Amino acid sequence: MSGGTLNYNHGCLEEAIDNIEKRISDNGKTLSQIWAERGEAMDEFAAEWFKPWTVLNHPYYLDDNASDAAYDAIGYPHGTPFSFLTQSEIEDWNKVRRKEFKRLLDEHNNSTDGPVYTKKTIAEFKKGIKAIRRALVYLHAIDYLLSGDDGEESFHARLKEDLEKLKNEQR
Repeated sequence: MSGGTLNYNHGCLEEAIDNIEKRISDNGKTLSQIWAERGEAMDEFAAEWFKPWTVLNHPYYLDDNASDAAYDAIGYPHGTPFSFLTQSEIEDWNKVRRKEFKRLLDEHNNSTDGPVYTKKTIAEFKKGIKAIRRALVYLHAIDYLLSGDDGEESFHARLKEDLEKLKNEQR
């Protein structure tokens, strides 16, 4: 059985549940704590993300997201083709980028991942997850009926069974 009449939109609801559960889990934690719990090191990510530019690995244009300080360090305007720079200017550019990245990394390591929600709000998130899971049971059952995978009798049986199963899981 596959359903499909409703374009498999249940995946969007399942993704929403995952995102809400992640927000609940990460609520009030710093990014350093979150990364540590996931077994990842921010420094490894940073090392991969920030590689000094050289003539061999550069993008064609300078980084459009870089600050004015980076451009001021080399005296070129935004959008300057990288190939116009001398090796000395490339080194200056990398120093400023590295310094900016370190500052941003420190800021992010000590900040939370989004707003910090109260216990009352988190409780409502959890209620919302239960409601979305219940909606998913209905969505699946209706989809099977509309696609012809189930008849009306099996639709009602499936719906009753899946709602009971969900109720037991949520205890």
